[in-house]
Amino acid sequence: MSRIEDKKLGRPRKIFSKARIKRIEEAALLGCQDTTIAGIMEIDLKTLKLHFSAILRKKRQERKERLRKIQWGHAKANVAMAIFLGKNELDQRDRHDVHTRMTLADAFLAVDEDTNG
Repeated sequence: MSRIEDKKLGRPRKIFSKARIKRIEEAALLGCQDTTIAGIMEIDLKTLKLHFSAILRKKRQERKERLRKIQWGHAKANVAMAIFLGKNELDQRDRHDVHTRMTLADAFLAVDEDTNG
């Protein structure tokens, strides 16, 4: 082996304790952004994403699941929550039907009158 092959290039691999990993998981579960977590942990944002992107994604999915369970429980007793979930989950919307008998020519005349006034 040559001398180059014996040497490892680059920085030493970063090792995180179980306590630090748990803290990152908790921050993601609370909804903290990546930049906030990196700041709290005093690590570079790229390092956080490189080592913990899967954990961050998983914990954020768990957060959404927990929030949905809470919302679902509230929706059973609270009409406003049921409406909120219907709009956000089922794309339900309030209907605002507007009917008009104006022709295109009438619309142009109305605009012309407004601008010339």
